[in-house]
Amino acid sequence: MSEKSVIEGINGEPELKLNGWREVVKLPVVDSEKLWNLEELEDIFRESIEAVTIQALKDNDGIIYTTLSGGVDSSLCLAIIAELCPSDTEIHTFTAGGGRRHPDVQFAQEVSKLFNTTHHEIIVESKDKEEIIQEFTDFYGNSPQTETMIKRADINVWAVYRKIAKTKARSVIVHDGIDELMGGYWLHRQSATEGKERQEEIFRKFWRELEPEHLTPLESTAHHFGIQLLFPYLQKKLVDYISHIPVSERASFTTGKMPLKEIARKYVWPKEVIDRKKRGFVDALMEK
Repeated sequence: MSEKSVIEGINGEPELKLNGWREVVKLPVVDSEKLWNLEELEDIFRESIEAVTIQALKDNDGIIYTTLSGGVDSSLCLAIIAELCPSDTEIHTFTAGGGRRHPDVQFAQEVSKLFNTTHHEIIVESKDKEEIIQEFTDFYGNSPQTETMIKRADINVWAVYRKIAKTKARSVIVHDGIDELMGGYWLHRQSATEGKERQEEIFRKFWRELEPEHLTPLESTAHHFGIQLLFPYLQKKLVDYISHIPVSERASFTTGKMPLKEIARKYVWPKEVIDRKKRGFVDALMEK
């Protein structure tokens, strides 16, 4: 897509209609296998990212706000956003880490420099955690469910969006769902050695858990801070296409998200970003 197509999309309608994640999580993550090719998949990735980019530019008066872990998912999305947007577009990226030397923080710095973004780092200090826990509990209520959410580190996501809310962001591009679709977790890879049926079962397990364990609390927190979330990797056309890719071609014992990484090699530098060990905002905030 050219710079012109994005500008026209802002003034009109993107080719791909945006949908909410609630529509997509009802779709199967594993469906009947069909022939596929990398070029078609890349085109659909680009369509999905273009659609959310156009919406983000509309929402934020020509500015892009996006999370950036320094991993392959967010880096590929940023690379395509930067290619699609006019060269003078202001892009803000947000990275979380338990310390300045954390791998997510360091890789994200490199990727941010590559695409010339205004970069924000959320480094959660021990002294801040009590205040964050109190805010979180006040919002979600003092209950066993809230305690569970605190234990699984949802308070760290709260800290990220509290920081984002201090900017002018009205919508933020985030990258949830692609690990579940493409096999980004260790169990996806481990199950590759246990047969097709077992691996498909693991894909379905993580897909079922995406809504209650990740998307619902993430959206609740973002909405509390007045932020709408845009999900390029949870668009119907993309999810449907990926669901027909055999799971063995999405994740092997040694490598997850194989098709995504092949596409990313065309866009993302340094190459270590593509094959580095997976982290996430939650893990990043918990480790030094």
